Amino acid sequence: MEGFQLWDILLFGAIAVFILLRLRGTLGTRPEDSEEQDQERGSMWSARFGGEDKDDPANDVADDNVIRLPGSDAQPDAQASTLEDDFPMEIVAGVNEILLSDPHFDIEQFLDGSAAAYEMVINAFAKEDQATLRQLLADNIYDDFSSAIHEREQRGETLETTLVTIDDVEPIEIRMDGGHAEITIKFTAQMTNEVKGPDGETLSGSPDITDEVVDIWTFARDVRSRDPNWPLIATRKAN
Repeated sequence: MEGFQLWDILLFGAIAVFILLRLRGTLGTRPEDSEEQDQERGSMWSARFGGEDKDDPANDVADDNVIRLPGSDAQPDAQASTLEDDFPMEIVAGVNEILLSDPHFDIEQFLDGSAAAYEMVINAFAKEDQATLRQLLADNIYDDFSSAIHEREQRGETLETTLVTIDDVEPIEIRMDGGHAEITIKFTAQMTNEVKGPDGETLSGSPDITDEVVDIWTFARDVRSRDPNWPLIATRKAN
């Protein structure tokens, strides 16, 4: 009798082990690709509801699937702090107005772009490159530059300009009218200018004399438009 009970216990134990192994094979394991898919799903939903862990490598896998609002990668508090540290309050207020219509606007990138445009316009005007000026200037300013080039040509004169350095690019005014933005920049630059006559004689200026030039230019754009260009709409010399 005792031997029979022992045999029953061993048999039932073997059956239990077999059942547990089958259950583990069915429920307790899954292919590696399923685990990766679960990670991706978890990361996607976490990111969309604002609970993502930026230090979790799993987020790198799912990042392409995350729907982000314009400007959501930025850190508003840090940006505002930087703006207030670098610019007067009236400029910060103007930038914030633009951001309401164009969340992608970046004042630092704009200043870099305006400096590049300044150099291109200066060089194009000296070289009589009206095609380049046409792309960068509003109609009224283009007409003024084009007329000056035409008058120079009629006199048989040439202008040789070398932009040595741009020392400062300072925003001095930002105006908003609806979705229309105007940004006025003061450029402080070092350059040489020489005007030559029909026979190549120097009429004014010198390639050996560098002058400080302060120009105030205004760029404008409808910030609600998909056109990213900021044409130059006004120029004047600093008083």
